Amino acid sequence: MKSFVVGRPIYYLVLVFVFIVGVVASATFFHFSDSKQDASNFRNNVISNSGSIGRSGVSDGESDELKTLATSVPQPEIDTLNEIVKLRGPLARNTALLNALNYADENQVLDMWEQSKQLDPQARTHTQELILQRLVQYDPTHAVTLAKEFNSPLSDYLMTAIFSEWAQLNLDDAVSHAVSLDRSERLAASEGILVERIDLSDRKRREIARRLGHEQFANNLINLERLTQSINKPEKVWNEIVKEAQNDPEQLETLIQIARIWVEKNGLSALDQIRTSLSNSETRSVISTAVLKKVAQKNPSEAFAYSLSLDIDPYHDSKLTVVKEWAKTDPQSALEAMATVSNEDVREALVESLVKTWAVFHTRTLLENLSSLPKELKDTATLEAISSIARRVPKEAAETVSSMEDGALKIKAARQVIDLWFLRDMEATLDWVLNDPDLEAQRSQLLNRVLVPLALHDVDRAMEVALEQPLDASDTGPEALIIHQLASTDIDRALEYMPAVRDGPTKSEAYSRIGSELIRQNQTEKALKLLQQIPDYCKDRYSGKVFTSWAVSDPIDLFNSIDQLPADDTKSKAALCLLLNDPNGEHLSEQQIKSTREFLTDDDANKLERLTTQIPVIRKPF
Repeated sequence: MKSFVVGRPIYYLVLVFVFIVGVVASATFFHFSDSKQDASNFRNNVISNSGSIGRSGVSDGESDELKTLATSVPQPEIDTLNEIVKLRGPLARNTALLNALNYADENQVLDMWEQSKQLDPQARTHTQELILQRLVQYDPTHAVTLAKEFNSPLSDYLMTAIFSEWAQLNLDDAVSHAVSLDRSERLAASEGILVERIDLSDRKRREIARRLGHEQFANNLINLERLTQSINKPEKVWNEIVKEAQNDPEQLETLIQIARIWVEKNGLSALDQIRTSLSNSETRSVISTAVLKKVAQKNPSEAFAYSLSLDIDPYHDSKLTVVKEWAKTDPQSALEAMATVSNEDVREALVESLVKTWAVFHTRTLLENLSSLPKELKDTATLEAISSIARRVPKEAAETVSSMEDGALKIKAARQVIDLWFLRDMEATLDWVLNDPDLEAQRSQLLNRVLVPLALHDVDRAMEVALEQPLDASDTGPEALIIHQLASTDIDRALEYMPAVRDGPTKSEAYSRIGSELIRQNQTEKALKLLQQIPDYCKDRYSGKVFTSWAVSDPIDLFNSIDQLPADDTKSKAALCLLLNDPNGEHLSEQQIKSTREFLTDDDANKLERLTTQIPVIRKPF
């Protein structure tokens, strides 16, 4: 039985701690407690604790001893599981069960199966696994049928045990039968077959897995074996697989891990051999970058020096990766090393990458060392640092921005703080923008940044704040922006708020935004109807917005609609917008352009002439 076979390679040695867990599990293998545990939860526990021990919970060395005992000791007088569980000590219970199964005929095995159903769930799972493995030697299909009596995942666990045994007795029959199982059962069978039959070639195991619809499982298993073997002999394993694996994306991670093990063992000279062995340039770049990233975590200067010798790959630039790792631990030293890069473009790209990482991991020191940065990167460094602070402590970032000198950089930084702070605390963000005396010069610009997201959460509150802001006669109030935001999702509701919008440029702008949105939503009839309802002083701006949007989105539709418009001045405005947005006749024919011009008033015709004198007209051929 598989659980007690001697000399199997251990697949999970990479997880060394599992061996210790396994020893503990073996000591309690036949601990028949009074507590009842759900079988599916128990199976998960079994799987997670399986590793360098066999499926029965007994280590390979112990299983060898038990097998010897089982075959050398005369058949015991014990013939029931209930008597076996009364024995003291796991070794005695293990020995007795193995001995009983070893001498049992098919009927006796089936009797033991029935008896096992009365055992404690934890003991029952292990016991039934061994019973079914013994039954495989008599009637494997019957063993499969019995395993199916349970629900997944317990049935899958037992299926794995069955097929691991069956794969040794008759591989072809085991695979043929596994093909007929459902997907979950086939995966369990695949595990049993492929883990057991490590004597098969990788190609053969992949072929079997392909037949069972689980080729990826075989790939993962084989890759894990290679990683285990490479711990002691990375160069040997690399040379055995590199030719085939370098063109297989599914094996790329395995190559990376082996390369890292090799370089860690032999130094960066091994990377020279690795790169030489790779004819696939993409794979070579990816592996070089991954290896140097690992080296940079311990010796960044050495990794950086090596990276400078490599060709630039726009998708996998090792230098950038190394610099990012270096910046996490010692950004000042990394910055000094950048000075050795002769290519100015490369140096600038590296420093910019350094700054962005520096801002995340050492924010305050970056702000303190702005003077050491190239002039062109100081603004970038400032913004990156403030964003980093705002993600963690937005109030602190706001205080930093408030203390900055007035200018474009302060506005950009403040907008970043607003974007990162608002969703966490809307009122605190709004209070900062409205009341911080150090934001006086930027307040009107920053307020719009707050009101748009605020309108998404609370339109009434947004309108209240907007209407409280002082407004000169020629200015456009912030409520127009709220109306525009609202119109993009609910035009009727936006219209409900229009009476509150202040008269003058603000109302004119708000109506024009609604009209433009109506055209975007293909509600041209509603847009034209609204034109007749709005105040006269709003109509000129409104019609300009509406007809321009219409001319851009569907010029032919506008052309066909002009003569149906209500007034001559409206038709002229539509014609003007249409002609201005099609100066080269890309959408309208020569005749259509001529017809459109006939709707122009004298004033609009003169306006068209003035505006198009600088635009070269290229007529399309007929």
